[in-house]
Amino acid sequence: MGHFITGVVDEILTPFNEDGTINYEQTKEMIAWHMSMGIENFFVNGLGAECHSLTTEEKINLLKTVYSVTQGKAKIMVCAFENSLEQNKELLDKYEETGMADCYCITAPPFFKHTQEALYDYSAQLINHVKKPVYIYNCVQMGTMYSPDTLARLSENHPNLRGFKDASVDILNFIQCTLRIDPENFDFLGGCDGLDGIMMMCGSVGCVSFMAVPFPKEMIDIVKYGLEGNYKKCMEAQH
Repeated sequence: MGHFITGVVDEILTPFNEDGTINYEQTKEMIAWHMSMGIENFFVNGLGAECHSLTTEEKINLLKTVYSVTQGKAKIMVCAFENSLEQNKELLDKYEETGMADCYCITAPPFFKHTQEALYDYSAQLINHVKKPVYIYNCVQMGTMYSPDTLARLSENHPNLRGFKDASVDILNFIQCTLRIDPENFDFLGGCDGLDGIMMMCGSVGCVSFMAVPFPKEMIDIVKYGLEGNYKKCMEAQH
């Protein structure tokens, strides 16, 4: 099966006008510049894009705006980080209707702590709801973190789960995940820019990076050297 996404996944921000509306033209300019700098993957409607302050219509419009520039020349991972299972399903349905996303990213339900069994069931329903590849975001801002065993169980039982963005800043937890899932057929992605070089050494094939917004070349270098196994240059680029 191999890898679906490698390299830097650029976590784009949402530019706003002074009246609070989204500046879609600036979004286009940002995507075009990032592609000119070598970015080949985009993370759309993530936390860095202030997704919880956007309407569903705005999220769809942002996806369409990004796609209007990429036109299939860069992969788009679009996020569904809504407050409930049904809200996420509705948003995923709208994403699927556009046909513009290459894959989706989900995370734990926000605010409250849940058991790992509840987290498994919640995630499994969302993974099974769509046809395209799904990625999980282990996010410290959510109420519950995915344990290595839960992630491994989801990967084993749901082949549509293709990867994992880890922003837990817990290196031991990340290593335990890599020991439970075949890293040759699962996309482990760093999710904390301060640790991306370390994550590459531990088995990541890329990173979802907010710092790629202002510094795309620097983030590309970190991942490039990491994938080459040149860890000295990888850490020099990180620093």
